[in-house]
Amino acid sequence: MKKVTFVNQDNLPRLPVPNLEDTLQGYEHYITPLLSSYELEKTKSNIQSFSGISGKTLQNDLLTLNDESPVNWLEGFWDSMYLELRCPSPINVNPYFIVSQNSKSKTQDQITAASNIINPAFKYQQLIRRSQYLPDMDKDKPLCMYQHSLFLGTSRIPQPGRDELHKCRHANHIVVLHNGNFFKLDIMDNPTSTDEPLGYEAILSVEDIKAKLEKIVEESKSKGEGEGVETLTTENRSTWASAYSELLKDTTNAQNIDYINTSLFVLCLDQTNTDDLTDLGVLSMRGETNYGKNRWFDKFQINVTENGRIGLNMEHTPTDGHTLLRFISDVYNDIYTDKTFENADYTFSQEVGSELKKESPMLLNWNINDKLDGYINTAKKNFTELSDSTESIHHQFNDFGKDAIKKVNISPDAFVQMAYQLAYYRENGTLASTYESGLTKNFLHGRTETIRSVSPESAKFVQEFNPDDVETTKKLLQEAAAKHVLTSSNCKNGKGVDRHLFALYNLSKQRAQRISGYNIPGLFLDPSYSKYMSNLLSTSNCGTFALDLFGFGPVHNDGIGIGYIIKNDCLQFNVTSFKPKSKIASSYISTLDSSLKELLTIAK
Repeated sequence: MKKVTFVNQDNLPRLPVPNLEDTLQGYEHYITPLLSSYELEKTKSNIQSFSGISGKTLQNDLLTLNDESPVNWLEGFWDSMYLELRCPSPINVNPYFIVSQNSKSKTQDQITAASNIINPAFKYQQLIRRSQYLPDMDKDKPLCMYQHSLFLGTSRIPQPGRDELHKCRHANHIVVLHNGNFFKLDIMDNPTSTDEPLGYEAILSVEDIKAKLEKIVEESKSKGEGEGVETLTTENRSTWASAYSELLKDTTNAQNIDYINTSLFVLCLDQTNTDDLTDLGVLSMRGETNYGKNRWFDKFQINVTENGRIGLNMEHTPTDGHTLLRFISDVYNDIYTDKTFENADYTFSQEVGSELKKESPMLLNWNINDKLDGYINTAKKNFTELSDSTESIHHQFNDFGKDAIKKVNISPDAFVQMAYQLAYYRENGTLASTYESGLTKNFLHGRTETIRSVSPESAKFVQEFNPDDVETTKKLLQEAAAKHVLTSSNCKNGKGVDRHLFALYNLSKQRAQRISGYNIPGLFLDPSYSKYMSNLLSTSNCGTFALDLFGFGPVHNDGIGIGYIIKNDCLQFNVTSFKPKSKIASSYISTLDSSLKELLTIAK
């Protein structure tokens, strides 16, 4: 089969630099409903000022940067945004997922479920290495495949001030965690010669993997609970960087870290048995305990319960949810349907060498001195406080789904977003800055753009919502939903507002560092800009048949995080909030339920 994965890359358009005037008009449009009349007048004055020399100078800087950048003007800023974050990665950054069950998966135990997903995960990676994985498409338009090259085998390395990414392009092993114990497990043969191309190494069969995982569980139970090193990945990134440096001083620990960083992914075998989706979501979000046991949050990880439920936790720096959706959809099909990788004309040799078959998993022992023990105990304490203060609730709305919404001629995503607005307004009596993630992978190295759900049209809809005046309310709903569809389309086509302002703000900070006396424009120092960017409602639609749950933590202390999946006959939500605050997830879910029902009644 010919190489196809990256065949479209050279023809993909670059992310365009938006017109400054268009961005400022868009900013004023979307921020207006969030502000008082006084705040709005001040914001308009800042916009007018920025449209002059200060904004045009930064726009010229951005155009120069775009000309000099190999892929686009945003990538460097976006990578820095993730890598310079100092907050703990779990809850704050890493999204989490629960894989769907079917009649076959319901009968799986832990070892079977884990073995079944490991094998096709390595097939996926082999196809990426061969460039034989079919490109992502949006109908007839190709999408960028760059993220697939980073999805597996990448680690985030803690460093003071700014972390680093490490990509291992030759990974042939995984690291398995059980009861906090680490094991190195080789899954693929090494190439038989230096001339052998990557992607054709033999992969252990499912049965061979099962036998090795059984050995791991047996040895782990015999050893007892591990040293707790994994909990360090829950820490503030600068604190973790200091502990990481201390770990590397010992050669045994340094070798263990290298095994982890060069693995394809981390498999977490949990000593937990549950089918409750809220419990499963919490398990994938924070780990086997409230202090992050049995997880390594600096890599993509797959966690499996004793009753075979599979969760995923994604280190977010190099990849977005769309890439994971493609991966898990294809892996799910390979495991449970006749749509296997082999049926797509791929061949995978299962004839592994005798040495790999006989090789036992390697237990990784750690040398923990008093200083490291102190780091571990502090990490457990700190993450316990964070995880205990975070509420994560799964809710399945069964009254209707995508099919029913389409019948009333409204975009399902826009319909759900307007329900979010109505529910929040009913709960709080005000509007809130709302973020929805929009895909820009139709551009080279495209990531995301912010779809702003709050608009003058949505504000008018929720503020004038009247179930007794069906015709007027229906018209307002249709106008608000249509505006949301237009906003989404603009974002997808590189005409969003947020990323452009984000880049200009970063360029102004760079100027302030270089040029004595330079003042960052008032537009960015205005509290209204902070309000606009606060994202009290942070939402993302990440749906596939292969998932039952998608979640992430709130991005604001007073905020709500909503991961949602729109299926044909139901809507699945995972809602998060920080418990000490009044705007908690459980209350919002109840109001969202009633809002969804009313909207459909109005729309019919």
